[in-house]
Amino acid sequence: MKTVVSFLLAVLWSGVSAQKMDSLWTTSGLKSEIQSMVLAADGTLIISTIELLPKATSGDQVYTLFSGIDPKTGVVKWKYPSVPPNAVQIISGIEFISNTPYFKLKNVPLTIIDPYDGHLIVDLTKEGITQEEGYGYLLQSGHLWVSGTYSGDRCISLFDLGTGKKLWSNSELLKENNKVASKLSKFSAFTGSALPNKKPIKLLGSPINHGTDKMIVATSNGIFDVLIASGQTNWQADLPNPNKGKMIKVEVDVDFMKLIPGPDKFYVVKAVYMTACSYEDGKQVWANPVKTSGPIGQIIYDEKGLILCPESSNVKGLIATGLLKMVNEKTGVELWEEGLKFSGGVIQTYAYTDKGLAVVMANPASEKNAINFIEVASGKFVLPKDVSLAGEAQYIELVPKGLLYKTDRAVNILGLESDAPLFQFPVQSKKERPIVSANAGDRFYFYSDEDHNVYEINKTAGTGKQLNKSKIEFQGGETPEVIDVRKDGIALYSKQNVVFIGYDGTARFNVYNPGVQTYKSIAANVNNALDMMSAVVDVAAVGSHMSGALNGSSSGQNQYDQANQAFAAVGGANYLLNLKQFGSIRNRSKASGQSHDFVVAMTRVDGRPTLIAINKDTGVIGSKIPLAKRDGEPMYVIDSASEMLFYAPKDKNLVGVGMGDNVVLGFAITSK
Repeated sequence: MKTVVSFLLAVLWSGVSAQKMDSLWTTSGLKSEIQSMVLAADGTLIISTIELLPKATSGDQVYTLFSGIDPKTGVVKWKYPSVPPNAVQIISGIEFISNTPYFKLKNVPLTIIDPYDGHLIVDLTKEGITQEEGYGYLLQSGHLWVSGTYSGDRCISLFDLGTGKKLWSNSELLKENNKVASKLSKFSAFTGSALPNKKPIKLLGSPINHGTDKMIVATSNGIFDVLIASGQTNWQADLPNPNKGKMIKVEVDVDFMKLIPGPDKFYVVKAVYMTACSYEDGKQVWANPVKTSGPIGQIIYDEKGLILCPESSNVKGLIATGLLKMVNEKTGVELWEEGLKFSGGVIQTYAYTDKGLAVVMANPASEKNAINFIEVASGKFVLPKDVSLAGEAQYIELVPKGLLYKTDRAVNILGLESDAPLFQFPVQSKKERPIVSANAGDRFYFYSDEDHNVYEINKTAGTGKQLNKSKIEFQGGETPEVIDVRKDGIALYSKQNVVFIGYDGTARFNVYNPGVQTYKSIAANVNNALDMMSAVVDVAAVGSHMSGALNGSSSGQNQYDQANQAFAAVGGANYLLNLKQFGSIRNRSKASGQSHDFVVAMTRVDGRPTLIAINKDTGVIGSKIPLAKRDGEPMYVIDSASEMLFYAPKDKNLVGVGMGDNVVLGFAITSK
């Protein structure tokens, strides 16, 4: 059971003893005040400090130092840079990289670090790569590619994500090498005339994996199959040419190209057409490209063929019109006579149902969402008129009585027979505050700001009701920010309030602890990189083999599509399985999705700012962690996966901690 959390102001844990907690460890010996703290996916705590250069003659001759701390012991595992630089270097922060355990440094040439042991994946400055034009990741094989200048030549370079070793730099991929260019060069040399001005060869889109030992690279000079180990070209093919027979005009976004991997072929997406090519030689598998209304953003994998969904429309106007097409996967022949026009530039989300393929359509121009159903066999909409939604769709799920949907302003079930919402639930008028909700097995709960009530949807029975019998009142001007499903009821909480409502609708308790006046949102301090790893962890843990058992059911079709989507996104994520920290990341990912028993709030105890643990089931205050006396805006991070709290007192003159200046304190939240 995973709670849908819209605001991480509180982090949860279980088994807290009702006593004052002493820190388990202290990281001391830090030369300067800590500027930031953040957690990596493997649990490593990363802190930053501003240090003086070794030969500094003034206070502004400084550099940013990052340190990786072992969360179990407080020992500093690594530092970056390991040796102080020769000049001032201020780094504004770090950014975790989606679907990898790594992070990159901000506002400096591309520098990527493994937080587990601090080893460099890439440091463009040290590698001598300048004028970086782009970079990306080959997650199936575990490599990083970089396009930039090396030794005076524009190159594509490849790095091993596990070791950080640069495998090669290839300049031939970005050089003109066709026969016409060769003849022009010889003619120029013979006559002394200048060559006509030509644009430099461009990398078109991000390269993709071809298995774990090869990669497909598309440039304005052609498509290349490149051996990962050596950088040598296995084969080269011409770019797909849609102008044979003048079937497609290409004046729109001529430089746009995207490659999408498939299990047995790869797809070349251009601004107004798409085609499929062979992994064996790069030649087109489809006899003719498929004309599209905009660049294809996603492919829905249906057992009958591929449904092509544009990510934007090239049609201008107040109401953008998209065009869905279904093609034969093997031949590219269109299976719907005319494409399926829809009012909206983007398919927001979709799900197979017994009524057809439910699609949520988003129109960026009008900021409206709508639902309709597609009869896949004929390529027709089932409903004569789209069903408009209040707000932006965030989630849909097929349930026995219809299609459960959640937007940022409404939750309801769209009846498959009535084509209308089943319940008279309130619609939230405040667009800036998304609905707080929790998805719990056969139940769905949400809190409405419109009438201050909690509503329950029984997915199986298709019923809905207001849960609470009495008015929900939060003190201090707060409103519920998190909803959590418990064994005996629903817990709602904010920074300083916790309310528990039993499944019978009665309020069990309402706890309020006045906050510290200068308190800042805990959400600003919590940055859990696990959220960015969840998809690839799931794929890597179960493998990427395709599901063949469709059995004609909507659920089987959804699973088939999801398996193909996962493959297109990360392949088998083989690189992750070989990392020594994979087990830790996988276990932490599971732990972070669990519902724990306590919520943290900050208040004052005997005049001192104190973190307190409130039991969500009883309202009883458990552990109390006192902070430095004048630390009104404390710097701390709570890790729900390891059940640890990390605190760094700010300002060396603060008193009351008794641990010395410039320290990090590690607290165990549970007593075991």
